[in-house]
Amino acid sequence: MVTSVAVSSSGSLGKFLVDGRGHSLYTFAKDQKNVSNCSGGCAVAWPPAEASSVPALPAGTPGTLALIARAPGGQQLTYNGAPLYFFKADVAAGSTKGNGVGGVWHLATVAAS
Repeated sequence: MVTSVAVSSSGSLGKFLVDGRGHSLYTFAKDQKNVSNCSGGCAVAWPPAEASSVPALPAGTPGTLALIARAPGGQQLTYNGAPLYFFKADVAAGSTKGNGVGGVWHLATVAAS
């Protein structure tokens, strides 16, 4: 359950969102705005970033966090309308192994202001 969001950065990857424990957040290119298309086995490998309330973005971070409903229940965090996920293989904080997987999974990069 995501209770806070922070911004991390890497010289080659730029700025991207992480949860309060430092785990990278990802977007899925096959999603639509405010609609998750990752369920079943997909959601096992790429767990949705679930939240019960919308955390605040760090001061000065452009963009908007919000929640969308997930079937069969629960709420998933979005960034500028893009549903957010974790990558099961990212077992340690700071890991970005999911970036670029299948050409459709990408770090949730911070929007330019």
